[in-house]
Amino acid sequence: NKTVSAYGEVTRSLDPDRTATVTVSLHWNSPSIPYFRRMYNMDNETGEGMFPLLIKDLKGGLIFSAKETWVDNMPTDEFGKTSSDMEITLETGEAEWEQPE
Repeated sequence: NKTVSAYGEVTRSLDPDRTATVTVSLHWNSPSIPYFRRMYNMDNETGEGMFPLLIKDLKGGLIFSAKETWVDNMPTDEFGKTSSDMEITLETGEAEWEQPE
């Protein structure tokens, strides 16, 4: 973050927040949805619904990981003539972004 004063002086600060919000878009019949729903329900009932998360670019790019992740938002089921995607919001504790060499 940078702040510029009325006299043009610039102050720079670093944000120590290393958490992340991850949005996962899945088709309604994805086998991952029951897992996320189970973890969401467990977290709401017992507070023990955290799990590790690893997202890796299969072409050798960026790797994202977090030891503590939980489901923040689980959309309600919708039924209709056509199928659609479901967006699930995950929150993390301290996360790491790595660029392989």
